[in-house]
Amino acid sequence: MSNLINNIDDLIKFSAKYSVPKGIIESREKGRLDFISKFPLNSIQDFKVDDYCIGTSENSFCYWLEFKEILFGIGGGNASKFGIYKSKDGNYYEGYGPKKTMLQSSHLEEKFLAIKKAIIQGLDFVSNNEIEKIASIQTPIWNMVLLKIFCLYYPEKFLTIGDPDVIIECAKNINITGVELKNENSILLNNLCRKKLNETTEFSDWNYEMIGSFIWQTFKETAKRDYYLIGSKYGVNADKDVFPEMINRSVVSTEFASKIDLTDLYNENHSVIKEFLLSHNEESNSINAIKHFLSLRPGDLIAVKADGSPKGTEGYLSIVGIAEVIEKNAKVYEYDPNGLGHIINVKFINAPIFKELPLGGYGRTIHKLSNDEHINLIFKSNNDMGYYEELHKFLQQAKTNELKTSNYLKKYLGLEVKVSFGQGNQSRIPWIAFLNEIDTVQEGIYPVYLFYKDRDLLILAYGISETRTTKRNWNVINESTIEQYFSENGLGKPARYGGSYIYKIYKVNDELEKEKLDNDLNELLEIYKVSSGHTETGDEELFNYKSFHSKTQEAGFQFTEKIVSRFVASLCTKPFVICSGLSGSGKTKLAQSFVTWICKSDDQYKIVPVGADWTNREPLLGFPNGLDPDKYVFPDSGVLQLIINAGKTENENKPFFLILDEMNLSHVERYFADFLSIMESQDNIKLYSGNDRLGPDDKIIDKEISWPKNLFIIGTVNIDETTYMFSPKVLDRANVIEFRISEFEMANYLVEPRNPDMSIFINHLNKQGDGATMSNDFLKRTKEHLISDIPAQNILILFFNELRKCGAEFGYRSASEINRLISVLASFTKEGMKWDGMNITTDDFIDIAIMQKLLPKLHGSRNKLTKILPVLGALCLTDKEKIKEKYFENIDTIKFLEDRNIKYKLSFEKICRLYKNAIENGYASYAEA
Repeated sequence: MSNLINNIDDLIKFSAKYSVPKGIIESREKGRLDFISKFPLNSIQDFKVDDYCIGTSENSFCYWLEFKEILFGIGGGNASKFGIYKSKDGNYYEGYGPKKTMLQSSHLEEKFLAIKKAIIQGLDFVSNNEIEKIASIQTPIWNMVLLKIFCLYYPEKFLTIGDPDVIIECAKNINITGVELKNENSILLNNLCRKKLNETTEFSDWNYEMIGSFIWQTFKETAKRDYYLIGSKYGVNADKDVFPEMINRSVVSTEFASKIDLTDLYNENHSVIKEFLLSHNEESNSINAIKHFLSLRPGDLIAVKADGSPKGTEGYLSIVGIAEVIEKNAKVYEYDPNGLGHIINVKFINAPIFKELPLGGYGRTIHKLSNDEHINLIFKSNNDMGYYEELHKFLQQAKTNELKTSNYLKKYLGLEVKVSFGQGNQSRIPWIAFLNEIDTVQEGIYPVYLFYKDRDLLILAYGISETRTTKRNWNVINESTIEQYFSENGLGKPARYGGSYIYKIYKVNDELEKEKLDNDLNELLEIYKVSSGHTETGDEELFNYKSFHSKTQEAGFQFTEKIVSRFVASLCTKPFVICSGLSGSGKTKLAQSFVTWICKSDDQYKIVPVGADWTNREPLLGFPNGLDPDKYVFPDSGVLQLIINAGKTENENKPFFLILDEMNLSHVERYFADFLSIMESQDNIKLYSGNDRLGPDDKIIDKEISWPKNLFIIGTVNIDETTYMFSPKVLDRANVIEFRISEFEMANYLVEPRNPDMSIFINHLNKQGDGATMSNDFLKRTKEHLISDIPAQNILILFFNELRKCGAEFGYRSASEINRLISVLASFTKEGMKWDGMNITTDDFIDIAIMQKLLPKLHGSRNKLTKILPVLGALCLTDKEKIKEKYFENIDTIKFLEDRNIKYKLSFEKICRLYKNAIENGYASYAEA
């Protein structure tokens, strides 16, 4: 039903025929009143722990919430969702599984008082209509549990629906603005939905049970619908296209495990499917495809793809059909051993079609889609792709003083969308900009809507940044600038953006035609896409770390976007990066992948395993031949030749890389001292003295060689009993990136283990790295003078003062490099962008700088570290009270990413681990196995 609902007026039309069975409203209200009678609102403050906790007692508050059929169910989770629960063994616990912790005596009482305080505080916020403040409550209770409590006492203020997906679907369809549509905001969104419905004449007198049931019935299907992508070609080389047969038979299909009847596994748990297929010796790609295929349910939508292979460095996806899963003759899945193998019955909604999209990462046979922007692009037909509704909303808001923009689309036709009504005060010229990954509104070119409110003019323009001059240009012929148009039409001088060129002009007082507006915008976006991605020379691309990250995903690596951006930004900050951490976590592979991807030939890099017997510089720089005074012996490692090649004039625009694997297998200062020195001094490395000497090719070798500015050194570090610690001299000259593997990342890997394919990084047409066309711009970024406007000074001074107390303070060089690192990170991203699904903030940049430049020198005894670490940890928090009790003593249960009290999450997690190691082992160091 909700497919036909685009606004609240549509919802009202559907409500005209809705009714609930007789007696339901009275029955539900009786249940609610029974609950309130059992637990009056004013009695909550007097609760003891046994009054609250779920357990063997049917008289507890939580037991009634879960097991009495009142309002809506909150099942689907274990008892830990209430914060504290009583187990069958008679003890109280929090958490579950490996994080399950017993609570006793004062600790139990403290935890319970905090939970009770949170419930009372939340109810007070609801009573005072301050629902937006509920998100600030720090409590382990699930949002769904809190919502049910609020609904029981204040049903008139909420929709009595516990499923956040349904609430988000409702909010989206009735155009709730100003709040991001995500689960964390489900309570506030619920209240805003109810409030907006109550403001209509039609819904204002509906009972809570009636309106809650209506919204549930209306949106539950689309809220729970899943979206899939499935390939249409069979065979190792994908040489057999079965799409015509799919259409003919109204099915989608897969050939994996084609000799096994999977009827009994349809809609079964993924782990059961995996175990079954492993027992039949199926490979990981087969298991991944089958587990998704057998999860297809009626109502799910499927896009059939003809190709998901990238074109050059760009993602590419072609769609040939859209289908909906249906049940046919009481069957969804059928085994077809003599035909297509396994089939799912569908109804083709739109097929055949040919739709090309610039989307990467969809190379496998079957994908379950989770990216809303991709879903929107894939499943909307090209005819349906329009921006009219967003533009109409924009023009309406421009008439108000509202500045919030969180409710606008973040992507449209593959481009990022930025909307602005001003910063702090309402702008005279609100705008909507459409940006690729190269341009920003501060520097670049981009399509833009400019609304000159005082003239009632909406201009669709070839936008040009005003903040910084851009080298990129529109290929515009015979188009006038906005300033020229204003002058020629007696409109005076435009307040801003006069240098941008006009594409189309609309008078807002006239009726705006949807089809024309959408066509005009889509045409300009196509012009923009053609002009994107290249410098003025046309054959070299602007550097984009996201292209490299996409390649790592395609190759089968597990690197997060955040670790990739940290790695690349560190190289751009200073040409010496140390990758430290767990053995097998991908340190060497990330370095190898990057240099393979960005270099035009393998002569530009060397991967050198450091030997435990390296006691001097000879393995890197060679030595004068003692037996033949005319010869200089080059090292077998190839490092000296790499340095010489990097310094040649013809190579000055190419990056060169030296990867030192297991760099601390020997004392770094013994074999690397020359490098450490000249990195700062920019002096020459002296190879020999006396008479000229000849190299392997019988050519004279210079007695001294200079340090090439295009040479980067990447060291990898494993920590165990066979390795040596780095001195502060080494750490001070590098960015240190720690590699760790989270439980979530490991679980994802184990679901579908893959052997990474390094050939992905090579463009096999021209036999060079797939990102080699970006190498020149990458080098330019390393030399670019950047000044950070991110306010990091105060926090750096605080860290400096505290680190000085334990002899780990930093100098001017580190301070300068910290500012540059922050600036480079900021230059890679734009406001509103995300790393791995998480919004990026300026605190993230400061956090990375602290983690990579300040904390690596921390090491020492328990007595030393337990004094300094709590102070440093407090600098990473907003609320610094009881840091030991809240965090240091509960490190295994802390959700660092979700805790809003933690400003610098990477750094604080590291500090917590250092503290734990110091307590448990009597000593701790930044470098840990």
